[in-house]
Amino acid sequence: MRVRWFEVTGAPISIGAIRTKLLKDEYRTNRSSGFRLEPGARSEINGRFIERIEYEAEVEDPFGRIEVQSRVEYRQLRFTILESLPQIQVNSPPRSCKVFLNRLAEHLGDTAQIRVPVVSMEWWLSAVERQAPRVQVHLIEASNIRLSDNAHARVLVAGPEDVRRVQSNFVTGHSTVLERVGLSWAGGEARCELSGEGRALVEKGDLNSVALVLRNALGAAARRQVRLPASS
Repeated sequence: MRVRWFEVTGAPISIGAIRTKLLKDEYRTNRSSGFRLEPGARSEINGRFIERIEYEAEVEDPFGRIEVQSRVEYRQLRFTILESLPQIQVNSPPRSCKVFLNRLAEHLGDTAQIRVPVVSMEWWLSAVERQAPRVQVHLIEASNIRLSDNAHARVLVAGPEDVRRVQSNFVTGHSTVLERVGLSWAGGEARCELSGEGRALVEKGDLNSVALVLRNALGAAARRQVRLPASS
C-alpha cells in the first residue's frame, strides 16, 4: 500500500479543536463532500474525506442510439491527523490530494499551511535505521551524477543483500540526489520503498506498524533539518 505524509507549518495542531470542526463539516447524503471520522484514540484523528461527484455519460445502445445517463461516483480518501511532525498521513493516496488538503486547511486556521515534507532521503533513511532493527537497503536510485558539462546520469542499484557499498562505487566523488530507497528490517519481516516528498510504498509487514516507523523517522529527520543552520 502507498502512504503519503504532509506537514503543517505556521500554527500548532490541536486535535480536539480540529476534531470539533471536522465533525461540523461531516459528509451527509445531501452534501457533495465532507468528512467522516472514526472512533479512535484521543491523541489522533482517523477518518475519510468523501466526495460525491455527479456527471452525465453518453452510452450507445445496440441500435446505435446515444443515451445520456446520469451517474454518481464516490471518491474516498483515508487520513490520519496527529499533533507531531508530519501531522497528516494519507493511505492509498490518489494522484492529487488537493481537494482534501484545501478543505482541511480551512479548519486549521488562517496562519496554517500544509506542505510536503522537505527532507533529504539520506536523513530519512538514517532516522529509519535508528527506529528499526537490522535495516538492509536492497535498492538505491540516484540521479544528477555528473558525467560532463552537458550530461548527467541516473543509476539504480538493486540486489538481494545490502547494496550501499556497491552503489558507492558508482557515485563516489559525485554530488548525487537520492530519488528512491528500498529497504527492509527485522530479517525481512518489513519491506518498503521511500521516495521524495514524503511518499512510501509498504510492500510487506503490518501496514500500521511499518507506517509508524516511517512516520516517526520522517518527523525526526524534519526536526533535525529545522535545527540545522541554513548553511548546512
